[in-house]
Amino acid sequence: MPSNHFRLTLCLLLWGSLHSARSRIVLTIPFSICQEHNHERCPAPLITTASLDAFAAIGDPIRRHIIELLATQGSLTATEISSHFHVGPQAISKHLKVLRQANVLEVEKKAQQRIYSLNPETMVVVEEWARQFRLMWSERFKKLDRLLQARKDQLHTSNLERKDGQ
Repeated sequence: MPSNHFRLTLCLLLWGSLHSARSRIVLTIPFSICQEHNHERCPAPLITTASLDAFAAIGDPIRRHIIELLATQGSLTATEISSHFHVGPQAISKHLKVLRQANVLEVEKKAQQRIYSLNPETMVVVEEWARQFRLMWSERFKKLDRLLQARKDQLHTSNLERKDGQ
């Protein structure tokens, strides 16, 4: 598995009997999301370390609003972005920094201005992750519809047989 995939890491501390020595054992377990819930045969994980940072970054409502602004209005300066909020420019600057560090935003420096735009590569990762879940839930709802229809047909047939028997 490539090193950039998200891994669930468990750290166990073991206390030694001599001199109170501690040993640390780190277990690294590959983590993946599987549509069939059969993790032994799952493909490579959908979430990578980089995209995990992006998901953490877009978890905040202000940062999601910044993303929406940039998606609808294109590239904007920090001043233009902060004019859309009721919090101070320093708070917006911190949000922009988080989004930049998570590789959600790209920044271009022009003289004294920083112009922010969305990083399309990261947004594709987020969209693909959401698409996988949309497909999974769509398939689950289709299965539920088929099950409910079969049950409805079964009840209808049962009712007809009862009426014919009377």
